[in-house]
Amino acid sequence: MSKNTGMIVAISFVVICLIAGLAIFGFDRSKSNDSSSSSSPSVVNNSQEFNSGSISEFNGKNGKKCYVAVDGKVYDMSNFSLWRNGVHTSSNGQATCGNELSSVMSKSPHGKSKLSIMPQVGLYK
Repeated sequence: MSKNTGMIVAISFVVICLIAGLAIFGFDRSKSNDSSSSSSPSVVNNSQEFNSGSISEFNGKNGKKCYVAVDGKVYDMSNFSLWRNGVHTSSNGQATCGNELSSVMSKSPHGKSKLSIMPQVGLYK
């Protein structure tokens, strides 16, 4: 194997690892409205209040945003690729947009840890 071939193989491996990493973490930056490069979550309007009726409008279907409530806070899951068509794809239909999911999140393999990277958009009353 020549020196150039080895370099091409190494670079290809790094590129594949980067692509796989993005796929594993599930970020879909193409739908993000945030033009900054900050990776910290944002609070859009922490004073906006939701209840079971108003959050249900954000069911993630037909172009609607995907909001979920957990422990009194409402999060926007719309730009997270594992939430598609109103359902968290890994939850077997248990985690759906437009609902209060505290007990569902507590039982998930990752728990509530993923919420720290999601934008909080309001409070759930």
